[in-house]
This record gives sequence, C-alpha cells and structure tokens, in this order.
Amino acid sequence: MLSFNLDRHDSLSLQKQIYQQIHTALHNGVLTNGERLPSIRELGEKLQVSRNTITAVYEKLVLEGFIASRPGVGYNVILSSRVELPESKTPQSDLDHPPSVLQTQAPDTYVDVDSPMFFSLGNPDESSFPWQRWRSWNNKASRSKHLLMTRYHPPAGLMSLRQELVKYLANARGIHTDADHIIITNGVQEGLALIARTLLTPQEHIAVESPLLFRRVEFI
Repeated sequence: MLSFNLDRHDSLSLQKQIYQQIHTALHNGVLTNGERLPSIRELGEKLQVSRNTITAVYEKLVLEGFIASRPGVGYNVILSSRVELPESKTPQSDLDHPPSVLQTQAPDTYVDVDSPMFFSLGNPDESSFPWQRWRSWNNKASRSKHLLMTRYHPPAGLMSLRQELVKYLANARGIHTDADHIIITNGVQEGLALIARTLLTPQEHIAVESPLLFRRVEFI
C-alpha cells in the first residue's frame, strides 16, 4: 500500500517529496513490478496538490525507467527482474586442509540471456520509441501548410515549438522563461559546440567529467 507523509512547511518542494517517497517505495519493494500507480487526478486529490505536480513526478519516473505510461491504462511499475548467477560448483575448502589440486580457472558465472542489453553510450533503445505516434504526428504536421519544412525558419528553431517548451518548462520544471531565450539544436553535440564557442575563450581551462560521452571533448 503506497502511503505518503508530506510536510508542507519543509524547504523541500512537494514535488520532490512525492518523488522521493515513491522512489523509496520502489527500492524497498513496497511497489512491485507491474503494479498500477494511482492516476494523476486521483493522487492529486488524495495529496491535495495540483495535477501538474503529480504529472512532473510521474514524467521523471518514466524518464528514469521506473514506471511506464500506457494509454487507457495509466502508469505501471516496470522494475526489471534480477538475473540470478548460477552457484559455483567448486567445493569450499577448509584453510587448514587445502585442496591437492589448485583450481586455475574461475568458475563459470556467465548467464546467457535472450535479450542482450547494450550499455554503450549514445545508443538509445529504439524499441521504446513511440514510432506509431511519431508517424502520426509527422503526417498531421505535413498536412498543415503553415508548417511546411521547405521554408526557412528562425535560426533559433520553430517558434511554435519554442512556445510549447516555455509551457512545459513552467509546468513540469518550474522554470519561467520565454521563447526568445530558447534555442533548438540538432542534438547534444551541436548544443555543446554552440555553448563552447559562446562561453569559452582560447587557452581557457575547463573541467569535464570522466568518463565523458564519446567525442564530446572535441567540441569543447
């Protein structure tokens, strides 16, 4: 049973308190794999907070891979199950009576899985991308004459997209800005290159994390 204990006088925002308590419930096993979470409206009314607050919490948990949103169903926990390693077949020996033959090969602890997992950086999981909805959105946009991509658009990016980002940042992240302060780039590489050219001067020393995503240092 998922329960909450919110302190409205705490310096920590209600959004962060709700997120932390759900996160703790996931790690402590209070919420199990496949369990359905309360709807945004239901949880908002129960905790007496806005729907935007609950939406922001759920979106963060979705991005972190803890829950998934299914149209018409709601939000469900999607904690991955652990892969159990086989027990070592090597008998344990008493230190006072060492084995006569030393084992020169480590016990086989390799587990073959049906679905390999790729941990290399820069390779997103294509199976989790909403391809059907993406095609639907593209088809809808292509039917709008004022959104024809054959025309030149502002260098900072499509104005309607920047305006939508202004709304999202205000509602989901509590960041208040305007469209003129947002620049749409083609990806992380272009964004980093633009920031580096704007803020850095020749021979300036900077610190980066290690390990760093492949080829990012070249742009800095």
